[in-house]
Amino acid sequence: MSHLAMPYSQNVWKTLLMLLTSTALFCCNNSTVTTEPYSKRAESQLHFKSTFDGNIQITSPTTNKDGKWSQKIIGTDSNTGVKWPSSLPGNNDKSKFIYLIDNEINPSNVVKTAIETTIGQDGKRTQALYQEVKKAVKSQEGKLARNQLNLMNDPEYMFRNIRVAYKLRLQENLESVMPNGSWRQITEIRGTDDSYRIGVYINRSKTGGPLFWKIQAQQGPVWKMHKPDWLETSLHKTNKSNTIEIPVGEWFLIEFHLISDKNGNGQFSCSINDKTLIKHSGKISTNKGFKSWHIFKTYVSQNALNAGAHYQWIDDVEIEINAP
Repeated sequence: MSHLAMPYSQNVWKTLLMLLTSTALFCCNNSTVTTEPYSKRAESQLHFKSTFDGNIQITSPTTNKDGKWSQKIIGTDSNTGVKWPSSLPGNNDKSKFIYLIDNEINPSNVVKTAIETTIGQDGKRTQALYQEVKKAVKSQEGKLARNQLNLMNDPEYMFRNIRVAYKLRLQENLESVMPNGSWRQITEIRGTDDSYRIGVYINRSKTGGPLFWKIQAQQGPVWKMHKPDWLETSLHKTNKSNTIEIPVGEWFLIEFHLISDKNGNGQFSCSINDKTLIKHSGKISTNKGFKSWHIFKTYVSQNALNAGAHYQWIDDVEIEINAP
């Protein structure tokens, strides 16, 4: 180390120090070594993943301020560590199973929500969410009972880029409880002030034939008062001739992806077992945006419920929020 002790002048040391500092600053500020723009480097954040294993439970029914019954799902997933409902993205305190059943009616006679042990897609025993609507009962407002879990859009940016995916198993006798002209809704995204809604359905034509997928969107708040808009027209026609089969009595993967901005532009896609059911870009809502997503839903036409109970199992849920 003796060479470091050579008698350099003070000016030489200053010059050397300035040179080293300038070189370091150049390396730090040189555009060739900066990271990619935010839009490219922003990675998706998986906010929630659950297999329903562990001490997951459904609470006893309670009545809301509107006089209707509801239940919550609680507990910690032993596989992923998430907590129901506190780990859910958004306003998770409002995430509950909604039935639209008046409080003077015993909800257990109309619906059932439970965590059940069943056989999973891999042939092994697993815990899964079970949803059922047993019969057609209407509220005082004339609305049919349904079984749905709400995901609330709070903060507002949550629905700007969100992916929801899960495994679903429909009942084995679905064909026999879907008469001509019947429908069954399995998910729905609602606009603020009921200004808009997008629903994914299983339908049977009024003239009979096989079950088929249908995606329908409507402007509200009085849904049937409005003429079909762009989504109703384009997606409905597309899915009338859709050839993707509806798996009955077996597990399948269903995935949704919603991208939306404040002007109602964006993209909505849905796939079944990685086969694209629909992928539409452009106008997808009014400029009020979306407020809630009924991610798990059993909502069925009256003639279908008159034919028998409707039920399903859900497992391996993923809710992914991308950075706004």
